[in-house]
Amino acid sequence: MALPIAVVVGGGYGVLVAAALAVVLLITSSSNFQNTYSLLSEKAELIMRGLSDDLTAKLLPVRTGIEDVAAIYAQDGFSLDDTTEVRSIFRGLLAGTPALSAMVLFKGDVPAFRVYRDAQGRFPAEIEKSEVPPDRVPEFSQYPAGEASVWGPIRMYEHNIYVSVLAPLIRNGRTDGYIVAAVAAKSLNRIVEEIADEDGATVFLMLGETGGVFAHSDAARNGLNAAMQAADGPAPLGAIDDPVLRRLAPGPNQVQFRPLGKTGLKIADVDTPGDDYIVVTSVVPRIGEKPWIAGIYIPAREVSQEASRLINSIIGGVVATLLAVGLAIFLGRRIARSLRALSASADHIARFEIDVARPVPPSRIAELNASGRAFNGMLHAVQAFSRYVPRQLVRRMMEHGFEEATRARRYDAAILFTDLVGFTTMSEHMRPEEVSHVLNQHFSELVACVEAEGGMVDKFLGDGLMAVWIDNERCPVSKAALRAALAMAEALKAGNRRAVADGRPPLRLRIGVHAGEVIVGNLGAEERMNFTTIGDPVNVASRLESLGKVVDCNAEVIILISDVVAAAAPEIVCEEIGAVELRGRAGPIGVCRVALP
Repeated sequence: MALPIAVVVGGGYGVLVAAALAVVLLITSSSNFQNTYSLLSEKAELIMRGLSDDLTAKLLPVRTGIEDVAAIYAQDGFSLDDTTEVRSIFRGLLAGTPALSAMVLFKGDVPAFRVYRDAQGRFPAEIEKSEVPPDRVPEFSQYPAGEASVWGPIRMYEHNIYVSVLAPLIRNGRTDGYIVAAVAAKSLNRIVEEIADEDGATVFLMLGETGGVFAHSDAARNGLNAAMQAADGPAPLGAIDDPVLRRLAPGPNQVQFRPLGKTGLKIADVDTPGDDYIVVTSVVPRIGEKPWIAGIYIPAREVSQEASRLINSIIGGVVATLLAVGLAIFLGRRIARSLRALSASADHIARFEIDVARPVPPSRIAELNASGRAFNGMLHAVQAFSRYVPRQLVRRMMEHGFEEATRARRYDAAILFTDLVGFTTMSEHMRPEEVSHVLNQHFSELVACVEAEGGMVDKFLGDGLMAVWIDNERCPVSKAALRAALAMAEALKAGNRRAVADGRPPLRLRIGVHAGEVIVGNLGAEERMNFTTIGDPVNVASRLESLGKVVDCNAEVIILISDVVAAAAPEIVCEEIGAVELRGRAGPIGVCRVALP
């Protein structure tokens, strides 16, 4: 099945463009997706590493500080009974470690001395064994042997939550006491607040994935301190005024975390009534008795901005693809329009509808424009050729070729001659333009009658013509010629009525029709030939036309036909004139006059 060029060109080009853009779009989108989410992962990893590093940088000095104090003691650096020296060492460590809130000296498992940082940043020191309730005293008996220091549990003390580090005071292989360094939760809150301010996120610390929150960058507003006091330790996730952390609490609606690539981080999507959030967590190394989990969360829309830009780029690519396909289809239709016009005109020529065929409009495409010009030149030539050569002959030449169409053959044919009575005298009183106009109008009407009945005009003879009917498939040639003669008579009468109405003289017409065997084809010299018809029927038809002026010289139209033609159309009313001797022909021929209304 043949496809329209609009489909082939538009569809083919459109598919190629769409495929190319789709491949580029797919590769670009895939790369952009990977790059975007890789950058987001790297950003999250960078923030979490920064958070972990900040916590480590601020809290590890607490551990290394008391390990240094223990090392000094082991080398006889100070005496546990010298409170002045102990106070000096403790104050120095507090001053150099901003995260450190208090230091307590235990002799055995009994608190003997402490130095703490008050609200004004001063370091009061006192000796009071009853300061630490028995249930708050670390279980030194559980201290692992061989460790320079360990992290203690997170506990409530004097309305504050503390994270502690323990170090044994060992000299000469004997444990004389312990040093406990405590970091208050408010110090941890200050640390996470600083990180939150830098990264524009909410930061929190919790003990294990579900062990409770003990630091929050928004602790002043979410009731963390009260929740920790009520819990006597880290606050349960569902106990603070934080809708995101509540969704992390154990329960049927608990949010599940998933690994974030190979970063070691975990990520979760949390939807709340007000907004959606992305939560990222990681383990803080080397800090805490139990694993500390550092976490941040940010509104999902901040991350989705990157994804939105990516989606917009994809949409832009799709729109570009659709525009390219649309342009391809438009170009295909424009090309097809010119070709359809050419094809339609070519079809008219193939059906020999030369007068219906129209020139092809110009095109902006060079090849189509050149084809159009060539076709228009051919069309004009065919139209001009058909004016000088009978159209039936042109049709035959187009169907069978020049040699075959013009080769002389014998045919049974009907011949018709016409002549305008007295037109030569009439023309002497007319301008040449008027003569040409009258004759052209007259011949146009006669030719239309001939061609309507399948005949062809052999030649024009002054103010008359000769027409021939051969191979007529619709009806016998004699009947076709006679029907054309009757149509000529009616056309002339109608023309005369118009002429009289316009004040012009009427015309009179003689017509002669005969039928018989003739020779039709190219006749003449090699230098010049003429496609014509010869034979006795031609001469008889010409003589019948001339006989009209003898039979009735005043008739508006007179049609004389031979008895051969009359026999072929018995339905036509005729007046029999009888046998007539015609000049140039041996023997008489029967002649009839067609009755006209």
